[in-house]
Amino acid sequence: MNRRLRASLIAATIAAGGLLLAAVFVRVSLDWSDAQPYRGDETEARYIAFALIAVGIAATSVIVAVLFLVRSLRRPRG
Repeated sequence: MNRRLRASLIAATIAAGGLLLAAVFVRVSLDWSDAQPYRGDETEARYIAFALIAVGIAATSVIVAVLFLVRSLRRPRG
């Protein structure tokens, strides 16, 4: 397996793992939140916070995957 293919597969795994982690976070958070009593604005704010955290997890994993790919494909100097 050449270096480019290996780096691409690792980067794809990192990105997919982060997206899966974000999806699991949302599912567990919503299950927990649904077990709590509904309190109008407080509950809605909680849902927005969960969504923002999940987007942050997903975005971070994609950024890490891209940085890994770019740095691993960079030609060694010297």
